[in-house]
Parts: sequence; structure tokens; C-alpha cells
Amino acid sequence: MKGHETRFWEQTVAAVSPGWEVCLLEQNLSRPGVSDLDAFFYVVDLSTAWQLLAGMRSTEVLRAASAAGKATAEGLDVQSAADQLVVQASDQNLQAAHDMSREVGNALVLATTQTQTYRLVTSRFGTPAGHWLMLVYRPHAGAEVISRVAFIGKPTPGVPLSVARVHEAAADVCHLDLVQQPGRVAEAVNAMGGAKLAPQFKAR
Repeated sequence: MKGHETRFWEQTVAAVSPGWEVCLLEQNLSRPGVSDLDAFFYVVDLSTAWQLLAGMRSTEVLRAASAAGKATAEGLDVQSAADQLVVQASDQNLQAAHDMSREVGNALVLATTQTQTYRLVTSRFGTPAGHWLMLVYRPHAGAEVISRVAFIGKPTPGVPLSVARVHEAAADVCHLDLVQQPGRVAEAVNAMGGAKLAPQFKAR
């Protein structure tokens, strides 16, 4: 992605997400301010196995969802912003300490809150607290991106999942999408000519 395109998506996310703090987490990192987090967001690029882990207070997630909803109604595409920033971060193998990673974390939260999965889960449980996983499917060639969100568990406040557990969940959801219960995701992946998958996510 060209630099000006990256800045455009960063500016899109920044315009939607003032006033709250996304806490980026390193591996199993225990750090000040994590103990009161109860909503955890993970994104995995299935083509490279790159991942980002982020945490927020569920009350702030509700604020993010409201802001993202208004931005979507005004024509801003928060999902495309998330997809393109994840691709850029993955291709550069960015770590949580990189400045751009915070924009990716914000985009991840905003995009997750605009999915049907988020609406169904929060309607059932009355809270966004929990573990949310976004998978990104990319083709063998080309720039198309397909992303999907799964809710993978209720939270223990202050305890994010390990990278190993996130990758395990990603492999399970990918297998569900493409092999066990192929549906809309499988149709979209087939339409783009198949997905490039890192070895740990290939069909079992």
C-alpha cells in the first residue's frame, strides 16, 4: 500500500476514535492498566500468521461502537480501514510498540463493533466484554481482503489470551469456515481464487 493510502486510512480511524485508549498487548504481557480490561480484540492475518492483541474496557468499547455507527452512517468505511491497515502492518511485520500499531488496534475495535457477530453477541449477553477474533483472508495474488469476526469466549478481566491460544482459535475458525461448515466466507474465498494460508492454518 502506498504511503498516502496508509495515511488516509489512519486519518479515517483517527477521525472516528477520539477519547479512548486501546491498550496494545505483547504476547502474554502483564503490564500496568491491564487488570481492569475486560474486552480483548485479536486480529490474525492467515497468510502470514501476523497478529495484534489489544484490550479495552467494555464501557469504552460501547463508546467506540456508537462512534463507529455514526461514522458508518455518514459513509466512512471502517471495515476497509481495518482491512487495509492490517495488511500494511502484516506486510511490515509491525510490533505493538510501533506507532502505526495503535491505529491498527483502533481500527480493529471499530470494525468489530460494526459486524453482525458483535450485534448478536452483545444483544445476548448485554456487554461487549469477552474475546473477539478477526481473521483476514488474502489471495495468493492480488489485493482483495476478506475479513470475518468471531466471538471466542467470555473474559477473565485482565487476562488476555496468549498468542498460542489466539493462533489455535484462528486455526479452528479457519477450518470451520473453509472445511467443516463452508458458507459465505468459503464462497467469497473461492471467488477470489482461494486464500493463501500460513502452514499452521492449512486444512487439517
